[in-house]
Amino acid sequence: MKLGQQRVLLVEDEMLTAIDLSCEIEDSGGETIGPATSVKDALRLLEREAVTAAILDVNVRDGETMPVAAALIARGIPFILHTGAVLPSRLRTRFGGAPVHIKPTSSRRLIAALAREIESAEARGQGRSAPHALVIEDERQTAQILDGCLRAYGYASVDRADTEAGAIAAAQAHRPDLVLVDLRLREGDGLSAARAIRIAYGVPLIVVTSRPDLATGIDARFVVAKPFTPAILQAAIERARPAAIPA
Repeated sequence: MKLGQQRVLLVEDEMLTAIDLSCEIEDSGGETIGPATSVKDALRLLEREAVTAAILDVNVRDGETMPVAAALIARGIPFILHTGAVLPSRLRTRFGGAPVHIKPTSSRRLIAALAREIESAEARGQGRSAPHALVIEDERQTAQILDGCLRAYGYASVDRADTEAGAIAAAQAHRPDLVLVDLRLREGDGLSAARAIRIAYGVPLIVVTSRPDLATGIDARFVVAKPFTPAILQAAIERARPAAIPA
């Protein structure tokens, strides 16, 4: 199968495997971004390059590639996993349920699998229902503003929750395409709720908070400081759009 003009992020720290895969990507009409041999390098490439698909080894020089998977999920970029061991079910969930291929798998078979995943992602995007958002916020006025902004930016429905337990229950009842969350809630922790939802459903999140310094581990592009303007919020939503609403 051909990759067309796909720009494929390759995260692999075994040099011979990386060379073999890179050649197969380019023989299939794609372009290799990388290879990245560490999580740090992979995240840097994601920030700098227009990546459209990815192949991830699960373990590289500086640890597991879950942060890379999370960044790909947040951007709506399809990917597959290429690993030396069977992945436990708990890790499959944390990697967004991406297809897993155990080494050694031929490069040609991997590229064919990636092409199928790209096609599936495109089909899901074309056939998905109207987008739905979840607002996790205990300030009623702010929640109303966020609700209105989301609807104005194309979200057909919005659920609200003001506690950690309520947020998780709302996501279970109606899977969101995007989560907007405050850190401090009436009960529980907003970020814990949002991360649990992201791990379970692979959806992007935007933190809206008066204490952006507490949003540890969240890409700064997806942190909106209170008080915010509609333009700032819209910019953050647009950055999340590839994973939430087909353009």
